[in-house]
Amino acid sequence: MQVHETIVAGRTLCRCMTYLSRRIALAAALVFTSVAPALAAGIGVSGYASSNYPAYSPSWSSSASTPGAGPITLAQNDGSDAAFWSLSDFGILHLSLSTHAESDGVTPHQSAAGVTVEWADDLTLTGVTAADNLYFNSGFWVLGSVSTTASQYGLSTTNLWWQFDAWDTNNINHVTYNGQYVTRSNGFNEGTNFLNTFIPLSFPVYGTPGTDVTHFRLLLTAGASASATFPGQPSSASSYVDLADTILWGGLSVVDGNNQAVVGSVTSQTGFDWTVEQTDAPEPGSMSLLAGGLLVVGTIARRRRIQA
Repeated sequence: MQVHETIVAGRTLCRCMTYLSRRIALAAALVFTSVAPALAAGIGVSGYASSNYPAYSPSWSSSASTPGAGPITLAQNDGSDAAFWSLSDFGILHLSLSTHAESDGVTPHQSAAGVTVEWADDLTLTGVTAADNLYFNSGFWVLGSVSTTASQYGLSTTNLWWQFDAWDTNNINHVTYNGQYVTRSNGFNEGTNFLNTFIPLSFPVYGTPGTDVTHFRLLLTAGASASATFPGQPSSASSYVDLADTILWGGLSVVDGNNQAVVGSVTSQTGFDWTVEQTDAPEPGSMSLLAGGLLVVGTIARRRRIQA
């Protein structure tokens, strides 16, 4: 009987933790998507970090946008259990997140951090002879790694989500691509792992070349959360998102309906050249500072709990 009760309790715990992790992932996607600036053309970045540790309960959010290229840098790390760092420019994005939660079984603890970045621009194609069934071929890389660790009664989650939209001037014709990858310390992952792979994109050249424009937007959301909330059971959890080169734009070309190259000139409203493939490397100085800061985060948090 005791063995059976243990198995039932374990299954119940597993279901509860899975349900909770899905709720956290869904909430992260909704929150970070909703705070992302809606731009006509330019870069928008927003970040968020929070921790409900009773003796130290910070909550920060910040955002920035520009009608042209960046760079835009956002960072927050005040020695708590959650931190984020982001450096975004057109075609290049660096990003790191860290969260930690630790509980004595009496006081629940949760922390979360996330960043949303949006690129938006208008493309105009000129100098082409063919005007029908033309397409922009492009794509991007999402490079880096994620990590989730937790004790038996803790739970950590990372959530990566991207979406690409292209539409005509009247917003009558519209194409959308998206992907999501959720990892959990209990092994119940969701979506398709698109890290360290090239994600191809193909979308129409809308309207008449030289006259009409094609609008597009690329949105990336990265979230991390840690939860130690199970009553009566000491627990801990940590999650990390280390995307030194989160996005590298893969350039852009024009083809016809048979996927044959078309000679023409592509210009943008912001003046950025989207036809160029980005090959930028992470900034060693910034990443080293962040790594040191995140180490301090965990150390301070643990010392604070020991003293308490």
